[in-house]
Amino acid sequence: MSHFTKKHFQSAGIVLLLAVAASASAQRSSNSSASSDIYIVQSTAIYKTADLRFGAIVPGNTAGTVTLSTTGSRTAVGAIVLPSSVAYGAAGFVVLGTPATLFSLSLPSTLTLGRAGGSETMVVSSFVSNPSSGGMLSSGGSFNVLVGATLAVGAHQTFGSYTGTFNVTVSFP
Repeated sequence: MSHFTKKHFQSAGIVLLLAVAASASAQRSSNSSASSDIYIVQSTAIYKTADLRFGAIVPGNTAGTVTLSTTGSRTAVGAIVLPSSVAYGAAGFVVLGTPATLFSLSLPSTLTLGRAGGSETMVVSSFVSNPSSGGMLSSGGSFNVLVGATLAVGAHQTFGSYTGTFNVTVSFP
């Protein structure tokens, strides 16, 4: 033991401490496992089944409105005549998705219709729907939605065909 010095014992002690620390570190690690799952839902969509049709309108000497309800009935305010010879009706949509899923609807605030071959316009507003704000998809994963609105008709509105498009948005929480 005479050829070992204090320095050798210190070095050996450091090596021994490192070995003990490495061993303790290896004993402190552990692992666990977790499972993963996912539920595939049916794709959600909304499709148009019918256009919003105000039908034929005869404007008068004063401005007025034509209101088309979600049931498809229409009424006029002002000096407007509503001939029944041209078809009219509420817009229709079908919402598709996972059965028994809640959804909400968003309607436009206004829509500007333009006259074919001209620059005249008419404004559609006060959109309403049935259901009014959303609903729950059936057990088959569908739901029918009807949309009505009010059309502003100017005094002596220029005759012709007026068209435009609007969006109905469906959201799933």
